[in-house]
Amino acid sequence: MDEASKSIRASALSTLAFLASPDAQREFASKVHYANYQSEFACWWFDTFIPEAYDCFTANELPILKEFSAIFDASLHDLSDTPTTIEQLLATETWRKIVADASRACASLRVQA
Repeated sequence: MDEASKSIRASALSTLAFLASPDAQREFASKVHYANYQSEFACWWFDTFIPEAYDCFTANELPILKEFSAIFDASLHDLSDTPTTIEQLLATETWRKIVADASRACASLRVQA
């Protein structure tokens, strides 16, 4: 795997671990303000885990990541586009599901969340 592929892979797995961690999300939000955290976090994921990057993952990893990505994408439709604080976002059932799904993917991939 070349350096660019390693970097893309590391970035996607790091983003997944971030999405699995409410504490990391709170820490980030304490330093950086966004009007819409869910949109920003979604952009991080969908800008990193793109079809062109699929070859950075093994045949066992890719289905796990694709499944999380599909769940994340479908769940975004249930979230409001209105400004929210990080605590408001973390309190929604939809975001808690995304965090739980990211956590399960991390566990399956043995990524530290």
